[in-house]
Amino acid sequence: MSLYFDTLQYVDADNVTQEIALRLANLAGSGAVKCVFNPRSHAPSTFEISWAVAPETGIAIPFKSRCIVYAGRTSADGAANSFSGGTILFQGRRTDNAGSASARHISTVITLSDAWWDLERITLQAAWYEITGGTWGSPTYTPFYWPDCVLFQASPGVTYSPAAVNETISTWQMIKEIIGYAADYATGADAVDLQLTSSAEFTPAYCNWFPMRTAKCAAALAVCLRPHPGVFTGFDYTTTPPTLHFRDRAHMTAVTLPYKATDDAGIIHIASDVEPLESLVPDALRLYYQITGTFNGNPVLSYETDIYPVDAGNSLLCLDYSIDITGPAQQEVSKNFTSAAFDATDLDLWRYKIPSLKQVSQGGQIPNDGAGGALLLVDSSPYDAVAHPKGIQVTDENGDPVDLSTYTYWTDEAIFAWFKLTGGSSPAVKKVTVKAYFHYSRTTTLGGTGVTDVHAEHEHSMRLVLTNAPTGTYVLKQTTNPGEAIPSGLAQSLYNELSVLQWKLRHEIIQWGATADAVPTLIQPGLQCVNLAGGKVAWETMNAVPQEVSIEFFRTAAGLLVARHTISCGPVNHLEPGYIVQLTNLFWNRHKSGIDANRRLSGNVSSNTTDLSVSADAKENATDANPVPITTNNVYVDSGAIAGQTIQDAAGVAAVLAAATPTPIVSAADMRVQKPREMAACDTVGNTFFVVAQVTGGYTKG
Repeated sequence: MSLYFDTLQYVDADNVTQEIALRLANLAGSGAVKCVFNPRSHAPSTFEISWAVAPETGIAIPFKSRCIVYAGRTSADGAANSFSGGTILFQGRRTDNAGSASARHISTVITLSDAWWDLERITLQAAWYEITGGTWGSPTYTPFYWPDCVLFQASPGVTYSPAAVNETISTWQMIKEIIGYAADYATGADAVDLQLTSSAEFTPAYCNWFPMRTAKCAAALAVCLRPHPGVFTGFDYTTTPPTLHFRDRAHMTAVTLPYKATDDAGIIHIASDVEPLESLVPDALRLYYQITGTFNGNPVLSYETDIYPVDAGNSLLCLDYSIDITGPAQQEVSKNFTSAAFDATDLDLWRYKIPSLKQVSQGGQIPNDGAGGALLLVDSSPYDAVAHPKGIQVTDENGDPVDLSTYTYWTDEAIFAWFKLTGGSSPAVKKVTVKAYFHYSRTTTLGGTGVTDVHAEHEHSMRLVLTNAPTGTYVLKQTTNPGEAIPSGLAQSLYNELSVLQWKLRHEIIQWGATADAVPTLIQPGLQCVNLAGGKVAWETMNAVPQEVSIEFFRTAAGLLVARHTISCGPVNHLEPGYIVQLTNLFWNRHKSGIDANRRLSGNVSSNTTDLSVSADAKENATDANPVPITTNNVYVDSGAIAGQTIQDAAGVAAVLAAATPTPIVSAADMRVQKPREMAACDTVGNTFFVVAQVTGGYTKG
């Protein structure tokens, strides 16, 4: 004949699984063993087993040993390791072992804790990108794990379903990442023994990134639950490994318990305290976001709101939160920039760009303005192939004309890509070549004698940078970490969870199983919600959520398993300001400045980069052009008298070559002018032919 036993299974110091019977105390108080189960939400649940034996002779269960508590196991005689069947009440590891001894009392107490205890000890690490190769423009990334985490930020290189929104994942996706990391953290005795439900049993939300440094997995989970004040946690210990649930009231099983009586199922009511928490139901929830906006192309602080209900005004129970989602890293660079109005007829500009055109007052060789031989333009009109063939040409690097109504300034300073004009547009920049024809004389000294060259028509060109950026101080306020996006619908999600009336309830009952192998319904956080029958009508549908429960187990004289419950319902202690302070902490406890969240994605320090690229070369040089192929008169003056003259006459050369007969010298005065002339010559056999040379005419001395 098989008998029913409650048992404890554990792994001993030799890594051998052992199982012993727990002879529970009965309702009259006799018996060797007392068992108390304390299921909790957002915290480790515990199972305490007390033996009335001296500490030195108590059961030796190693620290961290895995343990399972069963009810209703069968065995012929209750001998160790002879049990089968039954129902699992609890799974965890031995975390405490206390003993006491006095003249009146001796005891040994072990405490078992479920896998949430493990989560409180494992430091969460997140994958960060590190640049390990490639080029700066196309780097190669390698992920490495680091104990700085950015909750709700999509991990680099991970594909999500549903896809991340603005590089942000939902609270449920973040919970799955945390549990997945913990489940893979270690093997063997240190492995975390749990599994997560396959889908969310609440409505996930999107909220802003939450950097955490050296945070434990349990602390990170608590942050994930801050925007879910109506979600509770609980383990189903009957699965292997135990299954962790995150449930809101809609996904919990409603259990109706008696108030002031014993119900038809034999559940005995002992005591109750009930209080509606109406002050926790908000009139509205308003989120005020400080964001990175732009003004004239520069980043500035700006503001947006997320309010639900959308038309909510001020009221006594409004919940208002400010949230800073600006980028934490900002640099400011200023540049004093100088430009001048562009005028292609400005002779001072030509003298500045072409030193050989400087006048005497500037240390040059050309007479000052107003004097004979001073620098003058041949034609100051814009170039036209027909009307003004010697007008001023302004062309770009492709040789196309430049619209001077846009490019009104010239500069020889750097024009940076981040310059912004009034209105926010970037400057227009153009490299140009400017060509013009000039009259001028130039005086030099040869051996102490002044010599003047008279340039009748001479072309010069200069290179310039033209722009529409006026003189001024240009400021770059660069947010190298651009900040975060505003999550959609967060205010409504928080409002919906808080708007359901919560109840503060303390309820004591006793219930027992129908048979020796039956386990009465165990009320646990995250699994059931509680209603009361026999009291106020509102209590019958209040769905009060257990936050912490204490269950003491006994056996009756008939061998039935008894569970005495002390149930505490209400908001999770971790989420209260007078029940809501940690919801506030979700927004003002974000340690943004300590962790560069964008570096996780790029492998680069986002706060050390400022764009100082130049839109065009800082300065263009200009040089004298070669003489143009037309008549250019160079007159040499010695002591006030013309000593000689050189004429470079391309047109004259063409006329000589085209003439049918030799071109004669015009006059005796022309004899002393050096210019293209036709001369007769002969080869080695006496054949006559003609050549053109740059010489004077024949003349006699004396």
